[in-house]
Amino acid sequence: MKAVADNDILLKGACYGLLPRLAATVPGDGQVGILGASRFVVPKKIAQAALRGNPAIAQAHFVSFMTENGVLEPNSDEQAMAAQFEATAQTMALNLDAGESQLVAILVSRSLPWLV
Repeated sequence: MKAVADNDILLKGACYGLLPRLAATVPGDGQVGILGASRFVVPKKIAQAALRGNPAIAQAHFVSFMTENGVLEPNSDEQAMAAQFEATAQTMALNLDAGESQLVAILVSRSLPWLV
């Protein structure tokens, strides 16, 4: 796996039909990992978005990308690390959501080179 992708990137990339191109810009070989929860979160956000185009097309872009890439689930150590990241962010008044903290924990724990 060469990278992990945040839901915001997945959402915008699906809506603009750019997910394969975005993944191709990441150096290296392999798949781009997405959180397992993304399969529920991203389609819901697409459905709620006020898109100019057809939401079904954006959904299809996302499903295609998800099928061609890896779905990641954080293990217990990664979940604990993510919780530490979130707690630290809160004490510093920084905005870090649960998905971002999990992706960073996975990135660090599995020695992956890129976060998109």
